[in-house]
Amino acid sequence: MTWRTERIGRIKGARGMPLEAPPGFAGELCRQWDRSMDSLEEMIRFGELMIVLEDYVDNSFIFNGAGDIVGRKPGVKGFLAENCPHIGYVTAIRYRLLAMKAREVARKGGAGVGGECGCVCKLVGKLDVALGVVRRRLEAPRGRHCYRKRDSAPQGAIFTIRDAVRSAGKMDVSCRRRIADALREITRELAVS
Repeated sequence: MTWRTERIGRIKGARGMPLEAPPGFAGELCRQWDRSMDSLEEMIRFGELMIVLEDYVDNSFIFNGAGDIVGRKPGVKGFLAENCPHIGYVTAIRYRLLAMKAREVARKGGAGVGGECGCVCKLVGKLDVALGVVRRRLEAPRGRHCYRKRDSAPQGAIFTIRDAVRSAGKMDVSCRRRIADALREITRELAVS
């Protein structure tokens, strides 16, 4: 048995046509994307919206006159490219997978798995353990790129800066500009070094 959930209650037209997206759905998806960088719970909420999005897009096959499959309609990738071009498709699908795993763990009664996780990798690992997913190594692993070892939670600094700015209350425009200029300078220095 796989961990993936069944698509229960999916309502479609007589020929499997996708439903019409509700007005403002793309805007809601963009707003949740912006919030998804704040916490793991927001990432899962964005993934839930991605699961809902599947009912509103068409990714059916395209056939030629002879009945051969010649392509596929754009689906989720096309919707994101058209309505939310700043959202990365691969990251959005990863958040969708994260939400599917979290939904399945909650259905099995394992609520609260993500409470003590500090980063996405740890959360995915805990969800996999809760679902009984067994990772197998390839006998002949593919070549891997060598990346520099990074901090396990690189977003911690972002969270700290956001908390400091939010706790400062309403700042005047000059204070915001000084903070933005300081962040640009730090970014430039890091890019050069």
